[in-house]
Amino acid sequence: MHDNKSPDELLAEIERERQLLERPILKVFLGMSAGVGKTFAMLQAARQLELDGEDVVVGYVETHGRPETNALLEGLEILPRKKVHYRNLDLEEFDLEAAISRRPRYLIVDELPHSNAPGLHHSKRYQDVLELLNQGINVFTAINIQHLESQVQAVHELSGIQVRETVPDSFFEKVTDIEVIDITPDELLRRFHEGKVYIPEQAQMAVMRFFRRENLALLRRLALDYAAAEVEREMLQLEPRKNLGHRFLVAIGPDSGSEYLIRHARRAAQSRNAPWIALHVSSQGKLTATENQNAEKHLKLAAELGAEIMTISAENPAVSIIEIAQARQISRLFVGQPRKRPWYLLLARPSLPEALMRLRSDIDLYIVALPEQQTLSWKESLHFHSSLSSYLYITLILGSLTFINSFLLKYVDPYTISLVYLFCIAVLGMFFSRGPIMLGGLMAAFSWNFFFLDPRHTFHIARTHDALTFLVLLIVSLVTGSLTSRLKAKESSLLRREKFLAALFELMKAISNSDSKTGIIKRAEERFGAVFKARTTIYLFPDSSSADATNMNRDEAVARWVFKNSTVAGRYTDTLQETEKTFLPLISGQQATGVLGITLGKKPAREDWSLLQAMAGLVALYLDRLGLKEMEKKLDRSLDSERLFLTVLHSLSHELRTPLTSIRGAAETLSNTEKKDQSTSALLQDILDSAEVMNHLIANLLDMSRIESGGMKLNIMDIDLPDLVNNAIERLSGLLANRRIEKEFPEHHSPLYGDGALIEQAIYNILHNVATHTPEGTGLRIRMAETKENVRLFISDQGPALSPDLMNHIFQKFYKSKQSHGLGLGMSIARGIVEAHGGKVDAYPGKTGGLSVLFDLPRQPEGI
Repeated sequence: MHDNKSPDELLAEIERERQLLERPILKVFLGMSAGVGKTFAMLQAARQLELDGEDVVVGYVETHGRPETNALLEGLEILPRKKVHYRNLDLEEFDLEAAISRRPRYLIVDELPHSNAPGLHHSKRYQDVLELLNQGINVFTAINIQHLESQVQAVHELSGIQVRETVPDSFFEKVTDIEVIDITPDELLRRFHEGKVYIPEQAQMAVMRFFRRENLALLRRLALDYAAAEVEREMLQLEPRKNLGHRFLVAIGPDSGSEYLIRHARRAAQSRNAPWIALHVSSQGKLTATENQNAEKHLKLAAELGAEIMTISAENPAVSIIEIAQARQISRLFVGQPRKRPWYLLLARPSLPEALMRLRSDIDLYIVALPEQQTLSWKESLHFHSSLSSYLYITLILGSLTFINSFLLKYVDPYTISLVYLFCIAVLGMFFSRGPIMLGGLMAAFSWNFFFLDPRHTFHIARTHDALTFLVLLIVSLVTGSLTSRLKAKESSLLRREKFLAALFELMKAISNSDSKTGIIKRAEERFGAVFKARTTIYLFPDSSSADATNMNRDEAVARWVFKNSTVAGRYTDTLQETEKTFLPLISGQQATGVLGITLGKKPAREDWSLLQAMAGLVALYLDRLGLKEMEKKLDRSLDSERLFLTVLHSLSHELRTPLTSIRGAAETLSNTEKKDQSTSALLQDILDSAEVMNHLIANLLDMSRIESGGMKLNIMDIDLPDLVNNAIERLSGLLANRRIEKEFPEHHSPLYGDGALIEQAIYNILHNVATHTPEGTGLRIRMAETKENVRLFISDQGPALSPDLMNHIFQKFYKSKQSHGLGLGMSIARGIVEAHGGKVDAYPGKTGGLSVLFDLPRQPEGI
């Protein structure tokens, strides 16, 4: 019922349903471990699809020598594996290029978490599957629960085994169906002992190390829980209002516990189908190289698990986190449990969870217990991130200053010397971070006491006011140095932000006045070169379908791949790493408008990568805006042209039909007379054949004008699909005379409701297309299959293979091959008729060449 939904909500729901229906099928067979029968079940499903007439190809399957699984492969088309030579080894890998070239309707790809050999298109097999989906190929694949990134920590805690090959949970956002292959732990152990999973020696070792009954029981629970959570997520996608506006945020850092925290937040967000953000806040100074690497690794993990990534620099992390959470309407905030502190650090700066609890907020705070937490040391509490050389420089500077002050003491009193030390500490705070400055403050105070305060060369202080002066010097030196280094850190943060904004502003100013794509590209390449000191090229692909890959260099081929898949590739990425350039898609909205290729001398830091992406996004926005202006002008012109075209087409078609009918009638009358010689009979037959061709063309023009104008009305009745097929064949008896036609219809079939004349015309158009584009003698197979709600008609020929370019345009109106003599409307009209009935038409290459066309008609059109 839609009574309580607004029009906007209804439109959004219709759009979601349309996207779900149009996206390629990705079915995952999920199991708790090896040996449960995932590959067996996957191949059984493949064989059933083939029996249903689907085009099924096995891309890669690992049977592990199991005879039952090997038997299921018999009769299925199997792609040859790609040979890769690596480190004196000959490896066999899945051939992605061959699969895309073959372009089956369904492809079977096993071993989803597998890492590909170096030099292949992608570093991981799941990335191969994502590209197959982008190509519109339906994929069946299999995975064990321990290879999911969000489950790695739980499996490690469970068994002590660290899983290396993983698949990010974001991959499952593309999944349309999950089938859990479930057996009991006892049954699986029995399979192990019988040698049905591994050879007996390996099975015994596996059972002892990992496949113990208690482990299998917990793995089974993980698999079932994950599948249930995915079902719940899918239900929430269909009913988004049940989500109740949940948004989660997880605060992460460079410490090892962040990995566990990220996976915990992912599971919580998945259970509520809630969007979530991974936020990294750097609070003071620069991170060490190791901490930087850890932070980047954690952010990459969060991105792979589907989080939105944010990084900021702030003086007070807790306040900044709350401000961001309130601005993004976060409902739950996840932080890690603080580490234990020794008693002498109780007065140190509070931990992040403690600081967050002191702030008043309406956001639920979740403090997650982290495994293997060590006690916080005093060094970590003080956040000493400076290099050893900084401490050495401070020591040398303070030693030199003490030496100079020893000469200055002849002219001033010791209290003036203390001011010199204080001034030096304040100046050094502009150049060094907090750790070295605190060391300098301590050295200054004790050097003044030891070398300049009576009694000299001792740490004894005789007078009370000297002790007070010493304490003031010590405290002021430490505070002044700390504040100065703090200001320096904040200045560095502001400078980085200013550099970021200035680069974007300069780019915007450079490209905003350009009124052509060439001008935008030229100025953008100049700005990228100036900011990153790197050669930059921007690629535009106005017609990606008609490209000739043989005439491209490697960079252009990679750029075209990035454009088509809307993902980064090249150097410093996980895809096509052998190239010198890094390629980023210029994405504005849903599609890429171009590709940025940049030659970077080293791997970009996190800030540089963010700037690079922001500048690429700005260029894409301006290119898209310019493209929309051009499209608007073309649309205005095409609308006028289309109106004129439809008017002329409709009028001309009606005007031609009357004289054509007269010509046919006169020719038939003359052909029936007895007094005519052989030449006259031949001429009359030519007139009749030509008139029939003209009649077919005019009928197509009229049908297309009705489809385009929305004037096609359906005369719904009870129809018999085999009768319509036979009628269409009879009408084409002349063209199909020398062809072997195989018809497979169910002996008993249910009725179908629709416009019989139109559906017969659609079938006629497909058969006419086959008859005119294949040589005589070509076999033709017509098969009908039924489901509970739909009736399917398969029309397959055994003619020559079609080119990929022709396959991509086969349903486009007025598109025809060089050998065609028609108008290129037959296939387009067939699709329009079927879609008017609420069905769909698809075409794909046949197994042995030729073309296979699928009619998928509902038993009863909507609204009937």
